[in-house]
Amino acid sequence: MKKSSLMGASVVAAALLAAAPVVAPVASLATPATQEVKADTTSDTIDRIQKGATGTTLIKEGSGVGTISDFKDKFTNDNVANLLQGHYVNPTDPEPIDANPAGALVLDSGDTNHLTTTNQFLQYFFNGTQGIDLMNSANKTYAKSLYYTLSFNYSNAIGTNSHTINNGENLNQLMNDLKTNGGKITMTMQLYDATKKALSNGAITSTVSYNVNNNRAAYVSYNDSLNAKVNDSADVFALSNSFVNGGGKILNYNGQDITQAAYNAGAINIAQLHDANGHASGETGSVVNGNFVKTGIFYQRIKIDLTKLGLGLPDSVSWADAVKNGLITVNGQKPSLTNADANVFMSARVDGGNGVSSTVDAEPVPYGTLVLKRTINVGSTNFGTKDEKVDGIVTVHTSDVTTAPLYDEDGNVIVDRSVINKSKWKTNLKRTVYANGKVFYRVSTHEYISADQVTFEATDTSSSADVVKGDVVVTPLPSRKVIKVNNAGTITDLWNKSDDNKSMTRNPDRHVPGESSWQTDQTATVNGITYYRVSTNEWINAKFVTLQ
Repeated sequence: MKKSSLMGASVVAAALLAAAPVVAPVASLATPATQEVKADTTSDTIDRIQKGATGTTLIKEGSGVGTISDFKDKFTNDNVANLLQGHYVNPTDPEPIDANPAGALVLDSGDTNHLTTTNQFLQYFFNGTQGIDLMNSANKTYAKSLYYTLSFNYSNAIGTNSHTINNGENLNQLMNDLKTNGGKITMTMQLYDATKKALSNGAITSTVSYNVNNNRAAYVSYNDSLNAKVNDSADVFALSNSFVNGGGKILNYNGQDITQAAYNAGAINIAQLHDANGHASGETGSVVNGNFVKTGIFYQRIKIDLTKLGLGLPDSVSWADAVKNGLITVNGQKPSLTNADANVFMSARVDGGNGVSSTVDAEPVPYGTLVLKRTINVGSTNFGTKDEKVDGIVTVHTSDVTTAPLYDEDGNVIVDRSVINKSKWKTNLKRTVYANGKVFYRVSTHEYISADQVTFEATDTSSSADVVKGDVVVTPLPSRKVIKVNNAGTITDLWNKSDDNKSMTRNPDRHVPGESSWQTDQTATVNGITYYRVSTNEWINAKFVTLQ
């Protein structure tokens, strides 16, 4: 008797190249008559297949089956593409095994009652080389009439990447993400009866997972610019809890908030305020009896000792490696390893020497310490303003009045100045007034219009199809959000932010499919265009997604 195969899988979820799923027979042997199968046999057969879908938890060490290195060898484009190609075997094909390039599940043609697979990638989801024991001939007979569809989904442990695996995908990149961040690949099999009707109990899942140490990463976010006014307390900015009160947060590898634990461990230290020349604020007469008495701009360092957070790094050299691998970030960016005067600096050994610390502001800073620079803006009567350079056109849109009022530089309405509805104005400055949080666009030397009464469009001089130039403002979200890409059946390109925060560049080689969902923790805004971050430095234009 000749062998018969379980063949023909296809993706059944949203894909970059959307295609209708193709169902394939689980196994087919040319039989002259219809076999009647009892309901208990149906359930038992499905239960046996479910029990065979054991999945695998990968281990780090070694090179044999079950290790991350062996799985990497099996996780190839050929193995995966064969399972997703949509090929299926005709139930009456006398040589189904010869028409089975996928090497999917194979129904033994001899006396045993097993389903096995020659596809080594699929073996990781189905009990290895042992396959599935159907236990008896009745179950084996019923299995011959079944059809199935397959899909595979990937999600990493930190929630920055979750999508359906598709043909043509860069599996090496996905594998590197799995090794670095941990995560899982989930196989979903849907079984169908002989008429290709989905069985209600025929949804079977199996997972290959890889876990990493939670205490191997620190994702820090903080406000690098705070505001105060004359007569406010200056002492509060020197307290360790001012990092938390100022919106600071530290997340571990799995996205859990460990800020309070860091504070309790004494890992956060705030230096005294000083001016641009390095003079302490008390020495310049700007602070008297602990209060601000003069307007001005002051600076201070925040030091976070990551060694007190129990990060699982074996030696001081690993701190630099952790930064390079994106495991230590501040506001979504890698800290500098070489410039101690940078806004964000990581003290780490980078020259192969035998030192134990770096020097910041003429003081030793032990390896494993993050050093953040923070600005305190002290104003006289309000909380000051923040200006952002833009280059574009604003169009007035008032729904219930014919004009929109103009405002002065402090956000106060100019009672005798206004512009008409639907008029267009050139603008090169976007201003946020901290006193009330309102945003304005400048339309003349000393006149502004409220952002909620206009729409902004960047001019061609500041943007193109591939590059948007301007000051990129990164804003951490209060908590992780989920965005869903619009327009099923299409793909949307991703963008990369320049290291100097001066532009966004489209990456034509990286894109996401319509209707896919992604976690995001930051926005980037340049020239009025907003992007959501979906990985370390990959962003998607907000106009192509919906915030869930």
